[in-house]
Amino acid sequence: MKKSTILSLATAIAVVGTSAFTFATWDETTASNTAELTVGSPVKITADTFGNFTEDSSRTLGSNPVYTSDVTFNISGNDAKKATTLTLTPTVKDGGTTLTDDQVNVTLEQTGTDNGLSGLVDSNIEDNNTYIVKVTVKDNTLATKVLTVEVAGELN
Repeated sequence: MKKSTILSLATAIAVVGTSAFTFATWDETTASNTAELTVGSPVKITADTFGNFTEDSSRTLGSNPVYTSDVTFNISGNDAKKATTLTLTPTVKDGGTTLTDDQVNVTLEQTGTDNGLSGLVDSNIEDNNTYIVKVTVKDNTLATKVLTVEVAGELN
């Protein structure tokens, strides 16, 4: 090959290579962006106060004794109202034995402006939810026994 042919080929390769690289840097073919994400807190229910029961002093001779106490459930992290109801489940035990409805009757009541309790479901839950627990003892064989009352709460 002649020197002029080799020189012409080298020049052509240099021009094509330069043009290709210039074209690639001229166009913008990628992009990205960032944003911050703040992870929210979980919805959490805790059982707060549940005082000892007191006997209703208005009981008359021959009627079943009624005992009352207040139980409070606190709810945190529910700002977006993911949980809309609180289902309450009361249980009364004599030792390890769960008592039946013919032995004791448990009702829950709620007073005040946040009253959304219907049966055992509260549809107006707030940060603090207090309920009056009433236990009516129907079975006289339970006299002088120490009973355990539990109220469980589940958010839905």
